Amino acid sequence: ESGKTTLYKFIVGVLSGFTVQELEKYKPWKSDHFGGSVVIETSDGSEKTLSVDLLRDSLSQSVLERRYLESMSTMSDEEDIPTSIKADGTVQASLKRKMLMMEQANSLLKVRERIPDFESYLIQLEKQASNEVNQLKSELSRLRIERKSCIEIAAKKQQLLKDLNNTISRIEKLNNDMRILEEEVDHRLEELKKLHEKKLSDIFRKIEEMRAKPLLSDEQFEEFRKLLEDLKITRKDMQHVRSDIERIEERKEKTLQSLRQAKEFLKCEDSNFETLKLRIKNIELSYRIFETKRRKLEDYISRYQRVWKMFEENGDEILKLLEDSSSSSSDRIRQLSIFAEDLDENIRKLERQSNVFRIVGSVSFVGMLGSIFAALFLNPVWFYLAIISGAMGASMFGFVSRVMKKIESENEQKIQLQLEIRSLQKEKKGSLQRTLESFGVNSLDELKEMYSSYVSWKKGTHELIDLKREVEEEEKELFNQLKQYGLQSVEEMPSVILRLGEALEHAEKCMMETSILEEQTLAQKKKYNDFLKHLHEAEQDLKTKLQKIGLSDPEQLEEARKRFAEVRELEKSAEDTRKILEAIEQKRIDELHGTEPELWDIWTKKRLLKSETDDLTKVKDRIEKELNLLQDSGENEVSFEQLMIKIENISRLEVEIRLYSQLRENLGDVHRSISEEIEMLTGAYVEDFHKEFENLFRGFVGSSYNCVVNEDLSLKLQLRGKMYEASQILSRATVDQLLMCYKIALYRTLDPEDSLPLVIDNALIRFDETRLKKAIDIIKEEALKRQVIIFTSDFEFPKKCEVQNVRNL
Repeated sequence: ESGKTTLYKFIVGVLSGFTVQELEKYKPWKSDHFGGSVVIETSDGSEKTLSVDLLRDSLSQSVLERRYLESMSTMSDEEDIPTSIKADGTVQASLKRKMLMMEQANSLLKVRERIPDFESYLIQLEKQASNEVNQLKSELSRLRIERKSCIEIAAKKQQLLKDLNNTISRIEKLNNDMRILEEEVDHRLEELKKLHEKKLSDIFRKIEEMRAKPLLSDEQFEEFRKLLEDLKITRKDMQHVRSDIERIEERKEKTLQSLRQAKEFLKCEDSNFETLKLRIKNIELSYRIFETKRRKLEDYISRYQRVWKMFEENGDEILKLLEDSSSSSSDRIRQLSIFAEDLDENIRKLERQSNVFRIVGSVSFVGMLGSIFAALFLNPVWFYLAIISGAMGASMFGFVSRVMKKIESENEQKIQLQLEIRSLQKEKKGSLQRTLESFGVNSLDELKEMYSSYVSWKKGTHELIDLKREVEEEEKELFNQLKQYGLQSVEEMPSVILRLGEALEHAEKCMMETSILEEQTLAQKKKYNDFLKHLHEAEQDLKTKLQKIGLSDPEQLEEARKRFAEVRELEKSAEDTRKILEAIEQKRIDELHGTEPELWDIWTKKRLLKSETDDLTKVKDRIEKELNLLQDSGENEVSFEQLMIKIENISRLEVEIRLYSQLRENLGDVHRSISEEIEMLTGAYVEDFHKEFENLFRGFVGSSYNCVVNEDLSLKLQLRGKMYEASQILSRATVDQLLMCYKIALYRTLDPEDSLPLVIDNALIRFDETRLKKAIDIIKEEALKRQVIIFTSDFEFPKKCEVQNVRNL
């Protein structure tokens, strides 16, 4: 451990007593061992010199208890982080008289804790009595209802007998009215039956008259309509086909006229058109070959460059001269570079030798000086060793001087070689550059490439002569072939060949179009014949179908269709009349609602009477059933004595409930009195400590953490609804800040009678500048109330505190 930590632990040991291990650690304490004395100044101003006896006394009689002191007055950076932060038991024991009051408060607290149990017992008794009261009240209510019911039963029996007689009389009257309405309904039904039988006979007679004439259903009429529409469409299509045939014939005539004009330009007869076609294709192919050769000849001539004239005069002697000059210069430069590298290597070796000689010489001179001191103070024999060391050192430095001269000579040779190399490079670059500029290139490789191009072009000279002769012969032959088509000069040759190709293409197109138009004419004529055949067949089919149904003209179809619709309507009316007759015969009056409103009204009145009779019958049955029930229930009567017994029990239980409620209300006053007495005995130390700690700690971290202080002054942090120890979620620096605030707040809250010093051993080392300033402010405020001792390794710390440093260790 460091010296400041040793002194810090020593001060803690003096204040709270040394252990046996600590006493052994700081032995010996005699001044002849460490060259000084340790003096302790007591609270009364006297001084005591530290000795072994004083240390032994501190073991048997401690000034303060160690844990009590460490809880409020000591902080060190070498202490371990505590798993939980709370006040030690010795701190609570130091409250003395206040703690005695706390014992009394604990006794009262136990009594207060039992009040809820007693209150729960009272609530249980009150609830049990309330249940019994509710049960008794329910029975009393039931008995009252039964007694009242017995009184009402007798009166109700008389009323029910009277209602029963009235109901029976009304039922007899309704049955008589229903018989009269039934007879009226039967008479009306007989009249309706005769009327509808006559109507049905008239309808059948009309249907027979209609069926004697031709009839046409909707399906048959639709079939005739489609057939007529098909005839109309066929005639229209035939007209379109006839128009298409005339248009095709006209277009065919124009195409033949254009074909004759093209053949006249090509000077061709119908028999040799294919021969002419081949001849023109050959002319176009010959012209393309001629044009290709002519362009090749022009390209070959255009590739010649004026700078190649030097190659024609000198050949490749220029390249050989440049290559030889460049090769000799490069060899000389390479030789000089190798020699320069050898000189560099020699210089480095000489420098290493010089360093070795210099080191050996220095060591020899140091040994000489040591030997001289040894000879002066110990033994003169050491002078001989000093002479030998001095001679060795002088010879070493002599070697160093000679090596340095040799290094200077080697450096001069190196500089001369470098100058010569630069001169050769500059001369080589200048002559080569002038030659390359005369050819218009930038490097020797480009010049070689240019010479290769010249040699390649030179080889094609003989081919150039043959190609030129072929071009002249082919030009003459093409001119003779195209002269008959109006060619006047060679320049007109492309345009004449183009016109020949266009004329040939136009002639071929006209011939193909003529062939297509002939095929279209045949196809349209065939189509016209097919339409004509279909038209004859459809007209014959229409005539046959009209004769089959007894008609001679399509105009009569609509009238036959209307007769068919009238027959359908008569048949439907006959079916409806037949259904009405069936309903009359079977007396299904509901089906006659829409046709016979008078009959329906009579029938409705009868149904209403029947419904009312059924309702009165149900009322009669219900009255008879109620009379039977009243006869049975009148046997069980309730006495007045039973009612009084229930009322007395209810009164007794209600008195008990009020008593339990009053006791519970008094328990609240007792609880408040005990709480006030506990608060008076204990004071508000936890709350005061909590406020003091929060005021200090929020100066470091703001409102980032929610701190919770328990009754034993233990401290935890609340985060996201969970409780954590400080070491679980805080950094080491923040834990140091929390411990500092905790110990200072604990000291301020307890305010012990004996003033304790605040001893800090480098505990602020992990604070940043902002929090260090806050810590210094707190320490200054604390120094106004008690002694503050700080050990620190930060030499700037006294300046930050604006105090004078006591001692630097």
